[in-house]
Amino acid sequence: DPQKYEAYFKNLPPDIKKLVKVVQGFITHRDSSELYRLELTEERKQEGEARYVPKIIKKILEHDNEPLNVGRTPDKRFSGVCRDFEIVLTSILRSKGIPARLRCGFAGYFSDTYEDHWLTEYWNKNEKRWVLVDANVDEVEREAYHVTIDINDVPYGPYLFAGDVWLQCRQSKLDPNKFGVSSIGAQGMWFIRNNVIRDLAALNKVEVLPWDEWGLADKEFEDMTEAELKIIDEAARLTINNDRFEEMKVFYEDQT
Repeated sequence: DPQKYEAYFKNLPPDIKKLVKVVQGFITHRDSSELYRLELTEERKQEGEARYVPKIIKKILEHDNEPLNVGRTPDKRFSGVCRDFEIVLTSILRSKGIPARLRCGFAGYFSDTYEDHWLTEYWNKNEKRWVLVDANVDEVEREAYHVTIDINDVPYGPYLFAGDVWLQCRQSKLDPNKFGVSSIGAQGMWFIRNNVIRDLAALNKVEVLPWDEWGLADKEFEDMTEAELKIIDEAARLTINNDRFEEMKVFYEDQT
C-alpha cells in the first residue's frame, strides 16, 4: 500500500513496458553498483531494508524530488535488491486496478546456476493469463549478464517458481545445490524451502524481505520431520497452481 504516496503513481503510464522503464529509472540493484560506477556507503547499501513501499518512495524522493517518471542518474536512485523493483511495480499496477503480485523463485538467465530472484506477475486481461515481468534487468544488466529473454514476458523455464523447484528436487529431478545465491554459497534444500514459504506469503499479500525467516523457514533442514516436509510439499503444490487460489489462502491462514 503506497498510502500517501499513491498520488505519485497517477501520472505514470499503465503500459507495462513503460512502467518497467520508469521503475528502472529510480532503483538500482545494490549488488550491481559497480556496473553503474557507484561506490555505495554502508548506509546506502542498507536501503533494501526499507521493506514497505511508502518507505521506498520516501527515500527515492529524498534522493531526488522530481516526479517518478523522470529518470534519475544512478547515484540518485534507491539502492535495493530485486524484490524492491518488483514490490514497487506491483504497487503501481494495483493502484491502476491491474491485478499483480510478487513471485519468489529462481532465475537461470544470469549464469549457469539458478539464482534467488523475485519477479512481478500481473494479470493480462487481453490475453487472459498471468505474465511474469523482471523489472530489475535494465539495459546495463542485460549486457553485463548476457540476458536474452524478454523481461516483459519472462518465459517459464528460464524462471522457475520456488514450489516447482522444491517438488522436482524432492523427486531427484533437479540438483538443489544449483539453486540459491551462488555468490555467498547459500544453496540447497533449506534455501529452496524458505523461498517456497516466502512465495506462499507473497501470494497472500504478505510481501516479506528475501532474507526473512520464520516458522519452518527458521528450522535446521536436517531436523525437519516428515510431517513438516509434507507441509512444504503442499505449499509448493498450491503455489504453482493458479486454479487453487482459495484453497491456498485457507492453507496459508491455517499454517500461520
